[in-house]
Amino acid sequence: MQRGVPLLVVAVEQERLDRIKYSSAYPTETIEYCLRYAGIGLEAVDLVVGNHRGAFEEYSFPLDGSIETLNIRHLSHAASAYCLSGFRESAILTLDGGGSQNVLLPYGIEDFVERQAIWKGIGNDILEVSTSGSPARPMPGLPPNYPLSIGNMYDQVTRLLGWSPFDAGKTMGLASYASDAYPELPVAELPNGHSIFTVNLLSQYKHLQRSDRGAILPEHQDLARLAQRTLEEVILYMANSAHRITNSSRLCVAGGVFLNGLANYRILRETPFEEVYFFPACNDGGIAIGNALYGYYLHNPDVPRTNEPLLSPYFGCEYNDRDIESLVTGVDGVDVRYCGPDGVVNLAATKLGEGQILGWFQGRSEIGPRALENRSILADPSDPRTKDRVNSKVKHREPFRPFAPSVPEEYVREYFDLD
Repeated sequence: MQRGVPLLVVAVEQERLDRIKYSSAYPTETIEYCLRYAGIGLEAVDLVVGNHRGAFEEYSFPLDGSIETLNIRHLSHAASAYCLSGFRESAILTLDGGGSQNVLLPYGIEDFVERQAIWKGIGNDILEVSTSGSPARPMPGLPPNYPLSIGNMYDQVTRLLGWSPFDAGKTMGLASYASDAYPELPVAELPNGHSIFTVNLLSQYKHLQRSDRGAILPEHQDLARLAQRTLEEVILYMANSAHRITNSSRLCVAGGVFLNGLANYRILRETPFEEVYFFPACNDGGIAIGNALYGYYLHNPDVPRTNEPLLSPYFGCEYNDRDIESLVTGVDGVDVRYCGPDGVVNLAATKLGEGQILGWFQGRSEIGPRALENRSILADPSDPRTKDRVNSKVKHREPFRPFAPSVPEEYVREYFDLD
């Protein structure tokens, strides 16, 4: 607490500690790291919030009556963005490839999952405006026009392209190499402000199924472009619907779909919202933050929220010089030098100018899946060979994958369109 307002102290995903990307392990290491960073024991924790009872079964939480279960995952997403936005009132849009099961029961199907929702935040309250979803898994006998969400569609196209849904960023990157050979997927606009497409629409592209090591053909680029363009149009439709329904000039967004930076840019440029808050950990890694905030305000409804938005993503692991030295000392080929902050910057600039590729490590790790300069690979963009060198020799990934440019603040407008 600071001036009576709850503050986020530490947030880290399990993969940052067990070194397994998209780790599905029970987050024992994460729990213990967070407690250690905060300097407290488990007995000092007042409330634990999870999305299902199983979240508490593998760890001994010695709490009596201080466990909450938040069964609506999209509400967790909504809370993660709204409670940290600094807004006192806002529309909230959550879009994801999945969600909590059995939230919706249309068509008499019990195994149903929320996929997208519109909410309204007022003060400390988050009110559901509308929700839609789809089956938890493909089911035989569904009508050919059964509705699926935009997150489903993008996941299905990503699978057709030979990747996991976790790799949806590859689909976004590949789309920029395409022509417009395929028309947009037809979508249905619903009275509740949602937009969907139907399950049979992708059947005509099954012949393009690619293995994970297969050649990427122009047809795959065009399919990625088709998915990207359709996703952008659906997001714009739902954002405009959220504005119309809630009559708010502010928007908060969360859910894995909003890792799509191209779509987010269009929200800023092409919707009536005057202010938009993008939560950095909008993927499922941010759900724990949303749970904690929602639970706190549920038990403390009169505590005011901060008017300052959370802008820093640096709430993860931090290591001191002693930690780092113990890891690198004695490693073959590693030369340890202490330069001080200014010396490190000057040395890095020199090495970049010589064409070397650097690993940049500073401060606390980021929340969310994006490298945002505290854990980054740096290389000289003026060398046309750099992209292929980093992709093939360092990251060992597809040659089309893009990189994020970094420039001094005073030169931002020379390189980026910010109007």
